[in-house]
Amino acid sequence: VVLLAVFIPVLSGQCSNTGCQALAVTLRGLTLNEVKPGSALKLVSKEAWLGFLNGALVGVVAAIAMYVLAVSQKAGSPLILSLITFGAMTISCMVSGTADAQATRCRSGNGVEHLSHHRDRCGQHGIVPGHGCLADRLTRMWIDSHCHLDAPEFDADRDAVLARARAAGITAQIVPAVTAAGFAALAQLAAAHADLHAAFGLHPMYLAQHQPQDLPALRLALQTGAAVAVGECGLDYFVPDLDRQQQGDIFVAHLKLAREFDLPLVVHARHAVEEVIAQIRRVGGLRGVVHSFSGSQEQAQQLWKLGFCLGIGGPVTFERAQRLRRIVSAMPLEYLLLETDAPDQPDQWHRGTRNEPALLPVIADTIAMLRADTPEAIGQATSANARRLFRLPAPPAAAGSTPPPPQTQTPR
Repeated sequence: VVLLAVFIPVLSGQCSNTGCQALAVTLRGLTLNEVKPGSALKLVSKEAWLGFLNGALVGVVAAIAMYVLAVSQKAGSPLILSLITFGAMTISCMVSGTADAQATRCRSGNGVEHLSHHRDRCGQHGIVPGHGCLADRLTRMWIDSHCHLDAPEFDADRDAVLARARAAGITAQIVPAVTAAGFAALAQLAAAHADLHAAFGLHPMYLAQHQPQDLPALRLALQTGAAVAVGECGLDYFVPDLDRQQQGDIFVAHLKLAREFDLPLVVHARHAVEEVIAQIRRVGGLRGVVHSFSGSQEQAQQLWKLGFCLGIGGPVTFERAQRLRRIVSAMPLEYLLLETDAPDQPDQWHRGTRNEPALLPVIADTIAMLRADTPEAIGQATSANARRLFRLPAPPAAAGSTPPPPQTQTPR
């Protein structure tokens, strides 16, 4: 009885360790409303289920052995003793699995790993995403290539949002304007924070707010040298009431200004990727990023040939985005940029809430999983891509390291 009570639960706990961890974390996600019931089963891998079933099978064997032993020794209620044995083993396994899951915060690559650690760190610094030990040891790593930190959604707590971003290792953010009315405030915001970099442009979705004098105002804003890019600009054929001819005229004007000032473009292309490519090719001599890319593999390849990067954000974390995931998994890494598009387009684990730059590593985790790479490699490569495209200054040297020799910067 002692051997069955001690040895069998330990053995089954080891066999089902992986399964218990996955199930425990998934159940925790369900109770915290961070995992939808319909998708909970998909979060547990085949190996995890097999591990758990293996442990449960050992528990059945233990229960049968207890029943046989109880009958042979003429103990009272052998069936009850068997059920108690199986129940004790199962509870022991689940407690062990839960403890292991919380202690190791294993990285499954599908978002399950964020649940417990993310909840714990919320009490410390707000919504800093969980990466096990990665969030603690990685610094000066991430660049958010598209974030609307000047948006009114951040007016109440902009400083706190910035603090959380810096705590998460976000070292630079590209903040594109959407209307001419916001140029001055955005320039002041970027001037006050060395890690914020302004881009000036007229967003197609704000077409009703654009005035004839806005394009001359855009030229004046670019002449100040305060911008690292032209945008956000582009074409939006998804909204039916936006005049396509007017959108096209304004977009072409942006392309010509970008070529004149030798600045990259931050392009919005929704249901209009083909026309965006045609206009870029027609003007020529351009570079930039198509943010929140949603086109096809062929369109992506055309953009790479034209010297354009793809901005990838929250949509890639959704399992239903299969076409985007296939593109991201195989695309040349030198054309990949990370972005949040905050306060919009949160990842699947923060759907329905305000997005913010501190959540950028969650996107990097998904991309790393898709590419069978590490978040470190994704962060380093995409940060280098962003610095090259936007001609950002080099990151500050780490504490204790020898600073690099001074270099002459290329004027913007």
